[in-house]
Amino acid sequence: MGGNPGQAWNRWWDEHRAYSLLVMAGFLLGTLLGALAVNVLPLAETATLASSVRQLVSVSAGPGLPPGPVFLAAAGSNLKVLGLIYVLSLSVAGLPLVLLAVLFRGFVLGFALALLLTMMPAGGVGLALVAVVLPNLLLVPAWLAAGSGGVAFSWHLLSRPAWRGRGRLWEAFGAYTAVALVAGMAVLVGSGTEAVVTPWLMRSLVHFGV
Repeated sequence: MGGNPGQAWNRWWDEHRAYSLLVMAGFLLGTLLGALAVNVLPLAETATLASSVRQLVSVSAGPGLPPGPVFLAAAGSNLKVLGLIYVLSLSVAGLPLVLLAVLFRGFVLGFALALLLTMMPAGGVGLALVAVVLPNLLLVPAWLAAGSGGVAFSWHLLSRPAWRGRGRLWEAFGAYTAVALVAGMAVLVGSGTEAVVTPWLMRSLVHFGV
């Protein structure tokens, strides 16, 4: 694989920039569907979920929550999804499944936000949003980057130029792998934020009466 790796990555990304818009649309659609799903659930189930969320928020804001197990659980769950997207992207058949995985992540986020906004008391909305929004400032870009790169690479396998030379295909694979690694680092930082920074910030807000 010759040439400058940075230039090869930029060229590959420019050729597939449109796929990032497709993945973003899928994520936003999933977020919208998740938000609407809260209104579809029976009232009893919604109240049960809201009670669980309130309990989770109160535990996160309280003292003594060990960050280690929280980080391992969050990182393990998030890296599994990222790994699934990466593996699915290595075949043509996985292209629609990558879009479904991204849509599902959007659905989970939209559902969580809508549930918090509709069922939490007014005084607890700020704390709840900190618990959900803060880690996702890093996690959402990671999903979008991995999904965009995955869809682009899967489509690259379908295109004829991909088979005209192994060098071009390996360039695309190397660029996508680099994207996946960067997304993985963002996921780890986001998981660390969820385990350490978010509980600390929530306790600080509670201390100041927020």
